[in-house]
Amino acid sequence: MLPEQYLSERIAAADVQELLPRVHVNPAPDLSRRFPRQHSARVRVRLRDGRVLEREQHDHEGFATRPMGWDATRRPLWGPEKDGRNPTVCICRRRFSTGR
Repeated sequence: MLPEQYLSERIAAADVQELLPRVHVNPAPDLSRRFPRQHSARVRVRLRDGRVLEREQHDHEGFATRPMGWDATRRPLWGPEKDGRNPTVCICRRRFSTGR
């Protein structure tokens, strides 16, 4: 999430408030037992047409199992700042794929 997503105005926005009741977070003991060897997460999204997209991830770029190189630490997290600068930050980029 970008810093703007943490602003009170954004959290209170109608679209976010409409989405919140549809999001369920549940502990996964099988994934928790893997910590700290793995930093795991499982995501399941049910679409309006009934399809279910699932993804399980056990590490991320920058984790001990996949160290982040110096070039990766300089990738911009988001577009140019208002003053034209690109921030130099670390980023984990994940793509949620349907497998197609």
